[in-house]
Amino acid sequence: MLTESSPAPIPPSMNPIPLSRPWFQSLGKFRLRTVLVVPFIIPVLLSTGLVGWLSFRSGQRTVNELASQLRGEIAQRVQEEVQRYLDRPHLVHHLNAQVFRQNGIDREDPDVLLEYFWEQSREFLDLGTIAYANERGELVGVNPLEHYLVLSTEQTGRSLRRYARGDDGKPGELLRERPNYDSRTRGWYQQAVQEGRPIWTGIEPSAIGQRLDVSAVYPVYDRDRRFLGVLLWDVPLSGINQFLETLKIGKTGEAFILERNGLLVATSTQKPTLIPGLNGEEPQRLPATESQNPRLNAALNALTDQFGSLENIKQSQGVEFFLEGAKHFLQVMPFEDDRGIDWLILVGIPEADFMEEIHENTQQTVVLCFLALMVSISCGVAIAQWILRPILRVTQSSEEIAKGQLDRPVYARGIIELEKLADSFNQMVDQLKTSFRALEQANQDLIHHEQELAASKEQLEAVLNAVPGSISWINSRGTYLGVNRYLADSLNLKPEEMVGQQIGFAQNSHEYADFMQQFLNSSDLGASQEIRIFVKGKPRYYLMVVQKYQQGTATVSVGIDISEWRYAQQESDKLKGENIRMSAELEVTQQLQKMLLPQPEELTAIEGLEIAAFMESAEEVGGDYYDVLNYDGVGTIAIGDVTGHGLESGILMVMTQTAVRTLKESRETDPVRFLDTLNRTIYQNVQRMKTDKNLTLAVLNYNQGQVSISGQHEEILVVRGGGHIERVDTIDLGLPIGLDEDITEFIAQICVKLKSGDGIVLYTDGITEAKNRQKQRYGVNQLCDIISQHWHQSVEEIQQVAIADVQRYIDGQKMLDDMTLVVIKQK
Repeated sequence: MLTESSPAPIPPSMNPIPLSRPWFQSLGKFRLRTVLVVPFIIPVLLSTGLVGWLSFRSGQRTVNELASQLRGEIAQRVQEEVQRYLDRPHLVHHLNAQVFRQNGIDREDPDVLLEYFWEQSREFLDLGTIAYANERGELVGVNPLEHYLVLSTEQTGRSLRRYARGDDGKPGELLRERPNYDSRTRGWYQQAVQEGRPIWTGIEPSAIGQRLDVSAVYPVYDRDRRFLGVLLWDVPLSGINQFLETLKIGKTGEAFILERNGLLVATSTQKPTLIPGLNGEEPQRLPATESQNPRLNAALNALTDQFGSLENIKQSQGVEFFLEGAKHFLQVMPFEDDRGIDWLILVGIPEADFMEEIHENTQQTVVLCFLALMVSISCGVAIAQWILRPILRVTQSSEEIAKGQLDRPVYARGIIELEKLADSFNQMVDQLKTSFRALEQANQDLIHHEQELAASKEQLEAVLNAVPGSISWINSRGTYLGVNRYLADSLNLKPEEMVGQQIGFAQNSHEYADFMQQFLNSSDLGASQEIRIFVKGKPRYYLMVVQKYQQGTATVSVGIDISEWRYAQQESDKLKGENIRMSAELEVTQQLQKMLLPQPEELTAIEGLEIAAFMESAEEVGGDYYDVLNYDGVGTIAIGDVTGHGLESGILMVMTQTAVRTLKESRETDPVRFLDTLNRTIYQNVQRMKTDKNLTLAVLNYNQGQVSISGQHEEILVVRGGGHIERVDTIDLGLPIGLDEDITEFIAQICVKLKSGDGIVLYTDGITEAKNRQKQRYGVNQLCDIISQHWHQSVEEIQQVAIADVQRYIDGQKMLDDMTLVVIKQK
């Protein structure tokens, strides 16, 4: 029997807690200090390491992009500079040819030519010899770069003499003489005569063998297209070398120019591009494969591996290669012109030029990560010590309670949660004295229930936060009960900051506030509506679906983002309207073009001629133009090609047709006044339209077998009765219409006599520049062959055969340019 002073017996525990454990059960366990410090350090270490790695990778990507942009810009700059350097001699040749053609200078007087060339070359001191060779083989020239004059005339006994230039500009001391010199036997002279147009000769070592030269030659004709001679200008490629040497290509980048056959043209490395001649032999050009530059050799190997041959490089390409384990960037760009230049520009930059700073940043990141780790460890240890003190006291007291010393109170001060825990322990001790077993069982059930509830809550929150749309819970008074992370992030708030706020507090959509207020005030249990909401300052479209629950006292609102679909629909409606408007405009212009084309009876109205014509546009509205007019017994056939095609080109074609007919109605017959008036009219309209369009235009006037031709266009094909074709170049008969306000000084005229069976074929470049599936052009030669073979047929048959041949050549591909063909035959 118990007395009042006797302590209450302690009920035995159902699962007594052992005070000690075998050593092997302690494996996998950690001290509280470790548990507090390590989780604090690991995220810092992982985050700093990840940031450093991402920074390094981002730097590498940026380097690749910058290297690609830099080498592309440098290659483009090299192309532009070389083009400017090579255009100068041909531009001067063109001006000199105009002067010679118009007899603006006495080209037969050597003294006059020497003075003229010397004054002219003073603006081009970096170029070589400029000279003129006439049809008798005589040559007169100057060299401002090396300061001498060169003569080969009847007075020099047909010897080529080089003089030092005297103070009075006359030939001074004789420096060198070559007997029996005839410029007509020189390769550059014969190339110019054979080609009949401005060209470049092949690259050769200079006369003194110290550099590479390329010669610009230009055949000169008088107004009647009679040959006068050849203009020559030796251009030293050392000027290109000097430019390349001044280029800053990263830190150690290099640039090279070479021909398709692999011979070096120029380099930025200050190394020679010639192999010196031994024992009096001529120096030889240096193949790029024999260069001592390892970077160039590696670049050529990479290009050969990727393209097979340098001939296969058709456009600017970026290539990466490795040299001695280091990565290099290479940009190769073709450089071509219509005078015979076909080079490749190579720009190489080592990746190391850009990665030095990236490596420095990486080292700094490693140091910062190490410092952050040290700081984190120090903070973790300090915080752990501060937290551990009261915990250890509570632990010690709890161990004493576990041993059965229930009369020992638990003591803890400094941390509110631990103080509450100590109080709970003390209360629990009082309860354990009477119901330890029941309490222990209840405690186990409670812990299990809390774990399940926490897991369910975590799963639900994860699902709701993963939904790519807004979700909110609202009471009947319009106050937020809760929101998911998507909705809070769209307002730059935290989810807990929105709880208790009224609908519309963010003022980002009055539509949503009105919709929700009407729904809450209605008796409906569910509703939906498309609503525009401003998210971070930008409008977005949402399909809002709402549903009441808890007998209508609360509502759940779900917003599905349909902005992309709505924007796509708006853009589609806009494009449809724009397409309808443009189609209507193009259809009107196309109908107008077709109405203005010559009618079949007009093609037969010129007495003595048979005419057949064909025109097809690459788009709905083309830029080609032709017309056949007959006034006072004089037949006029005009053909033109507006740059580009489309609405502007079609309008310019209509304006040209109207202007030509107006001038013929006014009985204007002088070709200069005709084309000058037409050009001024079109030029003023082009300026008013604020466009850069212009057109080539050739005008043929026929009267009793005589045909006069004026204006610049494609070549005119004069076909004789047996099918032999004479090609007439119109380059010197005018300028493109609408390009300049005054073109009178460029307008010229030639006459052609047609006999029975002779004829003329006119065409636009849409025919000759049509390409097959191998990207090869149809060309004038193939057009001449097909016309010559079928010239014995009628003009309609000739036109049909030629067009069919072009269409067969392109093999069903889309037309890239307008096609026009006019076949004329003398009866």
